Amino acid sequence: MQIETLEQIQPSTQAFKEVIRLRKSCRGFLDTPLPDHMITSVLEDAQLALSNCNTQPWETHIVSGDKLKELSEALLRENNAERFSPDFTFDTNEYHGRYQERYFGQTFLLSLTAHGLAGIPQTALGFFAGTIREILNVPNELKMLFGISFGYADPNSPGNSFKLGRDPITSNVTFHQ
Repeated sequence: MQIETLEQIQPSTQAFKEVIRLRKSCRGFLDTPLPDHMITSVLEDAQLALSNCNTQPWETHIVSGDKLKELSEALLRENNAERFSPDFTFDTNEYHGRYQERYFGQTFLLSLTAHGLAGIPQTALGFFAGTIREILNVPNELKMLFGISFGYADPNSPGNSFKLGRDPITSNVTFHQ
């Protein structure tokens, strides 16, 4: 095959630009369950996330239905009782080893957007790692850094109208030639 145009060498980035600009943190979801095939498709995309030396240091648990209700109730009880069981400090300077490389969440969130879905990282879930391990029967050697809530965005949820801005490139990028 002979390469004749720049488009043949460099694929369009338009789709990526659209997805990255559409993605926002969704704080309210519809009760409509996601089809299994859509969740699987998002997970297959996320499995392609970059990882140091291809270590793929993630393990994912999807919680829905009755188990989600049970977990939500347990988390509310633990929060109200101020019983926290974090696996990590949430000071990013304290992250070590493979946990510095956990960028799977970004790819997962971008794939949700590409599939017409919404999500938000839930660092607060990391404060209840012990409770989550107990409810989901997750082994103690697995550590929880964060969760991601996802689904169909509820367009009527007040929390979904909130979007933080970003610094302009000129405030945080220096070009050297």
